[in-house]
Amino acid sequence: MEIILYANQQDVGKLIGKEGKMIGAIKTVISGCKAKDGKSYRINVEPV
Repeated sequence: MEIILYANQQDVGKLIGKEGKMIGAIKTVISGCKAKDGKSYRINVEPV
């Protein structure tokens, strides 16, 4: 399953965060869903 996060071009950096910490936190939350239902997830950040 693919999860697409849409953000304004100028906000993409904020979404990823310093050293990737914000996107890492989002991936951690998604991994909880993976553990629950066994599905594989992929996250993409798309600038608008």
